[in-house]
Amino acid sequence: MTALPEPRRVEHPGEEIEPRVLSEVSEPGRELRLHLPEGTDILNGLGAVLREQGINTAGVRLGGGSFKKFSYYTGVEDPTGYRVATFSPPNFPPLPVTLAIANVMVGMDEEGAPRSHCHAIFLDGEGNKLGGHLIPGECIIGPGGLVAWATAGGTAELQAHHDPETNFPLLHPSKAEA
Repeated sequence: MTALPEPRRVEHPGEEIEPRVLSEVSEPGRELRLHLPEGTDILNGLGAVLREQGINTAGVRLGGGSFKKFSYYTGVEDPTGYRVATFSPPNFPPLPVTLAIANVMVGMDEEGAPRSHCHAIFLDGEGNKLGGHLIPGECIIGPGGLVAWATAGGTAELQAHHDPETNFPLLHPSKAEA
């Protein structure tokens, strides 16, 4: 059996925080099956549909469906040194794009509006398998819509705050307001 290579350790430029892993104990949240119709922006639409259900925070699984408008980012080294990595310029694969699988974390931005972060694997219009971060406002669902399976955050919520170590606004857990 071949041994796995040693994982590389990334040193972020900012002030190290402890504990590095933040967590919040939560009561179980509701599980929902959602249908997002053609023409919906996947990430902003998902946040809006969840808000209509009284949900601010959820983990969402997506699989299948196509997009008639689509762009994504990948991670690249940050040339400024402000961060270890940053997002690439937007990529625009040939359409239609077909979603293979995606995981989305839905929370709130610094002002409490819906915010999401999505990692996805998809096929472009030429059949190439690609992956990256879907761009909110730029991924419009195609014919037939798309099904999403969401698990609400329960008694915990995620809200973006500046992270001094990575220099990114990251989703941080907290107790949900009663």
